[in-house]
Amino acid sequence: RNPANPAPVHGGAASLSVRHDQGWAGLYLHADPAIDLAGYTQLRFWMHGGSAGGQRIRVMAEGDATNTYALVVPANTWQQVTIPLADLGSPASLADLYWQETTGGAQATYYLDEIMLVAGAAPPTPAPGAGITLTVDAAAAVLAAHGQFRRVVSVDRLQRPQHLQLLVAYGVGVHPGRRLHGDEAQQLQ
Repeated sequence: RNPANPAPVHGGAASLSVRHDQGWAGLYLHADPAIDLAGYTQLRFWMHGGSAGGQRIRVMAEGDATNTYALVVPANTWQQVTIPLADLGSPASLADLYWQETTGGAQATYYLDEIMLVAGAAPPTPAPGAGITLTVDAAAAVLAAHGQFRRVVSVDRLQRPQHLQLLVAYGVGVHPGRRLHGDEAQQLQ
């Protein structure tokens, strides 16, 4: 995987490239602490199948293999994917999100960009005087993946934006008014 892939890109300067080298492999994103999904109704992202396309992928939340969303990635084009959270089992919170290959074998590289949670109607009413508090713990070690650590951005959800942006591929964050792209993630060695 490469969180700073220069092409193809849907928005910004980079996307996340993903290649499954063996059967049932997957991309795993983790948020710590888990995101309270009250008020959110959809997971939305963009996918591109590269020149090969045809990758068979399922999206799963919280390791719930009974509530998944299956898709086939198109070749040579970006496709917006919007998944109702009800299709993923209506989890109350989100800590773990997976893109898993479903053929039982290796698959060609595909690309993800602009991964986000989308609120339904209006977000919950905040407590009087409450606001959004962001904290970044760059030193936090959160579930090492292939020997690397992720940056963690956490949110105190006293008030919410309409869209919660997921930082591809190393954590979770909020960035009101615009999307986070792969080039805004720090690639760790």
